[in-house]
This record gives sequence, structure tokens and C-alpha cells, in this order.
Amino acid sequence: MKAEYKICGVSALFGLLFWIIDAAVDFFVYSDRPYFDLLVLHVPPHRICIRAVVFGLFLLFGLVLSLYFSKKIKSEETYRKIFSESPVGIFQTTTDGDVKAINHAMADIVGFDTVRDAVDYYHDLGGQLYVSPEKREEFIRLIGSQGFVKDFVYEARKKDGTHIWLSMTASLGPENQEGKRVINGYTADITEKVEAETAARESETKYTLLYNSIPDAILVTDGERHIIDCNAAFSNCFGYGLDEIRGSTPRMLYSDDEEYHRIGERLKTYRPGETFVDVMNFRKKTGAIFPGETSFFALQNSQGDSIGFMGLIRDISRRVKAEETLQKKVNQLEEFNKFFVNRENRMVELKKEVDTLRTKLGRDKKYHG
Repeated sequence: MKAEYKICGVSALFGLLFWIIDAAVDFFVYSDRPYFDLLVLHVPPHRICIRAVVFGLFLLFGLVLSLYFSKKIKSEETYRKIFSESPVGIFQTTTDGDVKAINHAMADIVGFDTVRDAVDYYHDLGGQLYVSPEKREEFIRLIGSQGFVKDFVYEARKKDGTHIWLSMTASLGPENQEGKRVINGYTADITEKVEAETAARESETKYTLLYNSIPDAILVTDGERHIIDCNAAFSNCFGYGLDEIRGSTPRMLYSDDEEYHRIGERLKTYRPGETFVDVMNFRKKTGAIFPGETSFFALQNSQGDSIGFMGLIRDISRRVKAEETLQKKVNQLEEFNKFFVNRENRMVELKKEVDTLRTKLGRDKKYHG
């Protein structure tokens, strides 16, 4: 039977008991009628009113009390259900490292099949759960000074020795019956998140190292050609630091407006995957002009939409100078060749003229040509 029904029943019994006792008082003190008459058959009207009111009060008290306990029981049942079925690990521990209570999720997080096994196992959280005992000391110091700790991240050790990462939020409660300070809180397993962040940082480090180790200048802009980033080689080549040019257009990098607008028109029709390589003249911060071979690439988001451009610029001044020097030598050789070829042709003609004159003089040809 439910507790609220029991309370109502007990209240009704107390009401009936008052009725019986009141009849007994009338029998022994105020009346000479038989007890059964005073109890049921011939009860004076005023006594019926008194007994009915008292009986009703007992019933009302029982009803109110039953409603109170019903709500309390439901609240406790709801709490126990939340505690036991919550997907988040909930715990109650003490500052000296004992575990008083945990839910199934918490037991599962630390690798135990049952809650009882986990509670019986832990008696020194700093040495058994924390990979670094110093982290446990830090947690106790923080919660002792602040009264609560939010999103405290630490590396933990499961039952089988596997290392995991946990995020804990907890508050410091009062002392329990044993005189120990209680810590109530909840924990989430963030191992996947930490591993993903670590991988992302390592990837970013590798990207940054590669980005800044490329000898060619790299310039990154958004879709409107506003500068977002550049590498170290760009600063060395052009003389501009990122803080000087971030947010501006690369107009100051081109030798003239015509070149700048020509490339802008070309980028409007550029499609990801196309090969776009061009040679143009650039201007350094000092004003010096140099030729650069530039490869353009489209930047895309995860949906494949174009969100900007990246330009890879190679200073080809030396190559151009070497080509000019080589061309000059080629031109000189062609002049020499032309000179000697003409000279040789002239000598052949002279030899023919000599032989012709000797023939006219009746002499033999000298060159037989």
C-alpha cells in the first residue's frame, strides 16, 4: 500500500479513537446511560458535532500530510531516477579522497560494471583516479578557496589503466556524519574532444611550419581581395608586415593600377581547379619594381563555395636577368656568325673573279672554283 493511503488510514483511526474516548468520558463522568448508547445510539447532538469536527480535522490533517509525503516521495524518486539514469557521471566524494556515491554513468566512465564495485574500489582518488596527483591537489585547493569548480579538466586512469580526459564541475558541501567535507558534482568524458583538439593543434603547427618555410611569397585574401594573411617569405620579399596590410587590398603591391585591375577582372571569372599562372611586375615597400611569377588558387569552404584567393609569388628577377644576359650573348653570336658568313661569301666571290681574270689572260685557274 502506498504511504499516503497509510497516512490517511492512520488519521481516520485517530479520529475514531477520539470518538471512542469522548464516549468513554461521557459514560464515566457526565451520563448514566449505557456506554453503547453514548457511543452510537443516543449520542447528544452537541457531542456528535464535536466528534465530527475533530474526526474531520484528523482526516484533513492526514490528507495534507499524505499529499506532502506523496510529493516528497515523488521528488525523491525523480531525483533517484535522474541520478541513476543520467548520461552524465554524477558523484559524491569527500575531500580526503573517499567515494560516497556515484551513478551508473560515472561507474561506466571509469570502467566499472557496477556502482558498488566502483565505490568499494576508490579510497584515494588522488592516487587511484588521477594520473597526476598534483592535479587532485590543485582541485582541492581551488574548491576549498572558491567553494566550487567549473569545467576542471584532468587526465584520469580507468580501472584497466587506460587514460582518459574528464571535465568536472563540483561544489563543496557541508561536513557529513563522519566529519568529512563532501564534494558534489558531475563529470563528462571529453577524451574524444581533447584528442581532436590535440590533433588539430598538431596539424595547425605542421601547417604553420610548412606555410612559413615555403621560400615563395604567399598572400591570402578574401573574396573581395582584402588581405587576410601572408607568410614570412612575403614579408621578406615585399618588406610589409602583416599588421601593415591586413584588411587592405593588394593595390600597393602592383606596379600600376592597370596591372591590379587586369588581375581583378581575371579573378572574377576564375573557377576552382583552373590553372592560373601569370607574370607581372610588383612593387616593394621601398618602391623597387621586380617581376614575379604568380600562381592563383581559390579558397573554398566545406560546402565547396569560393571564399577567397591565395597567391603564390616567386621573384624571378634573377631568372629574367639571366635570360636577358643569355639573349644578349645569343644576339652577339648571331652578329658574329653573320659577319663571318658574309666574309666567307665575299672570299668565294673574289676567288671566282681572280680565276675569271686569269682565264682572260690565258693562264690556268688558281682556285678551280
